[in-house]
Amino acid sequence: MTTFAQTFPTRPWTGWYVTILIVLLTLTGLLDVFQPDDMLPERAINLHHIWALFGLGIFFTQGKIVMPPWHFALFFAAALLISLLADIRFGFNPALSNVVYCFYLLILGLMLARTLPPKILGDALARAAIIIFVLITVKNLFFLSRILDTLSTLQDRVFIPTIVAGGPNVEATFAVFAAALLRGRRLYWAAFFYALFLSMLYSSRAGLLAAAALFIFDFFTAQKSQRSLLLKQIRFAVVGLIVLGAVVTLFATPLAQFALDRFQDIGYEPGSEGRIMMWQSAPQVFIDHPFGVGAGNAIVQVQDYLGMQLVEGNMHNIFLQVLLDLGIFGFAAYALMWLKIWQQGWRAKLAHPLWLVIALYFLLGFLQFRAYDPFAFMCLGLVWHDYKRSDAA
Repeated sequence: MTTFAQTFPTRPWTGWYVTILIVLLTLTGLLDVFQPDDMLPERAINLHHIWALFGLGIFFTQGKIVMPPWHFALFFAAALLISLLADIRFGFNPALSNVVYCFYLLILGLMLARTLPPKILGDALARAAIIIFVLITVKNLFFLSRILDTLSTLQDRVFIPTIVAGGPNVEATFAVFAAALLRGRRLYWAAFFYALFLSMLYSSRAGLLAAAALFIFDFFTAQKSQRSLLLKQIRFAVVGLIVLGAVVTLFATPLAQFALDRFQDIGYEPGSEGRIMMWQSAPQVFIDHPFGVGAGNAIVQVQDYLGMQLVEGNMHNIFLQVLLDLGIFGFAAYALMWLKIWQQGWRAKLAHPLWLVIALYFLLGFLQFRAYDPFAFMCLGLVWHDYKRSDAA
């Protein structure tokens, strides 16, 4: 029987192409090729842009473009049109080119998913996860003395250069993403606890929340799937006790206590004060500009309203970002797109690791990210038709 994934012939190199692309989309804080002094890192030309362009060869060799679902097309059309009109008044923002890039990666992901059988795609994602963990580890070893100095006093967070743009919080989040990509494999729990450790090391609230959400999902879905056999239930209970003991031990350490104490500091330290000020000013900015200010321009309008310069380059909330950037119509298209994404994910039972990554991205999107994130749209393209593969298998 011909499966959905075999609609197009498989190229031997395509799996490694996906691996490298996922890794490069993660290394946004390390591999900038060109970055003008007046631009934020997230708007620089990075190596992943160049590597993604090689994907054009896939379109040429396949001879057919996989069109995106209509709700994706609607959102990107709205984002492009609204931004172009708004830029006449508010000025061009390079973030608009990033919107176009996200659309390209979505289509590229859809094409790659049609090319790769599930096993090859799964292996490609697992390789990417392992490479990400290795790179984070090697990078941290270079700054081991600084880490140890900080941990010796626990007077401040561990601040070291990161391979992911956005600092330690985002790097901890991507570590949890990488662990999710290994779900169902032997290395999964080792990767999960390592990602949890990194979240504690960085005192990352977002990373801890992501790890907690992933653990809860995995616990309840595994429990439900193993109710039929007593032996598996006993084995699951034993494993559960071991995992619980490991978690309790890990959270009892001074490092964990320092990380958890940061939840009590929300609103009283620079990391959250800036975000709260932005979020509190968002309603008034929206009232002043209900039809949007153009992709990437929200933070400029918020700064003008507050009368002060902010260190943040985005709203740290994907929904507020779109609401202010694209106005009521763009936000409606964005909300509709996410409604369809959740319907599709529910239909697929979030079984594929990429669905877990997307679910975590959505949840953490209330605290960070910028709505036009290439990594997220690449993942969506790769997993969108996963339920069809399951039906055909």
